[in-house]
Amino acid sequence: MSIPTVTTGSSPQSITIDPTSKFAYVASSDTNTLYEYTIASNGVLTPLSTIALPSNTNPNVVTIDPAGKNLYVASSAPAGGSTASNVSQFSIGSTGSLTSVSTTLSTTAGSFIYGFAIDASGKYAYLSGAGAVYQYNVSATGALSPMSSPTVAAGTRPSTLAIDPRGKYVYVSSDSNNVYQFTIGSNGALSPLTSPTVQAAGHPTYIAVDPTGKFAYVTNSGSHITSEYSIGANGALSPLSTATIGSGGDNFITLH
Repeated sequence: MSIPTVTTGSSPQSITIDPTSKFAYVASSDTNTLYEYTIASNGVLTPLSTIALPSNTNPNVVTIDPAGKNLYVASSAPAGGSTASNVSQFSIGSTGSLTSVSTTLSTTAGSFIYGFAIDASGKYAYLSGAGAVYQYNVSATGALSPMSSPTVAAGTRPSTLAIDPRGKYVYVSSDSNNVYQFTIGSNGALSPLTSPTVQAAGHPTYIAVDPTGKFAYVTNSGSHITSEYSIGANGALSPLSTATIGSGGDNFITLH
């Protein structure tokens, strides 16, 4: 069976859909390009335009705020270089077109960004990479600014992160074979839970929380399985009675 496709350049890394389900955006790292699409009522994508990002930008995470007003592209600096990784902001027009906002937020030089997410209130943003979670306040215009405590530790090579639907907890998969667990304070700052980590099953990569906020799932590239957890009243993860399930080779997972 022939599967319909649309062009996304070489090495597309991340896709996001706006809250109205009218527009989709893809970040392609090899071509340093953002691809924009409209979504028809039957789900078919139609290209709008492309946005060229600076060379060696390496965009690999694209996210939209809950209000659907701003899009953010997290780009990783070349390994071993002096260039800082960064997050660029774009405003989203009524037709889905993107307009660059002059603010570009820099992070640690030479770091690789694995995850970027905004909480349901749209007030706080979190980025995982370079051994930490970076914490930001989000202004009314969508501009990002570091919190007074700009980072919290998250083990060796933290990968993706997920925010629970209630906006109370953040979970971060780490190459140290753990999932780090945090509460979100009233000011957006993260604090480790009483049990700050829960064990994963071997090089955890992607983490997702189901829309009810009752369960979390972590893919493990080293063991080729997916770990399954329940989420307690205090936000702590507990392995389900069937704690893992086979999931093949390199694993990726997302829930909406």
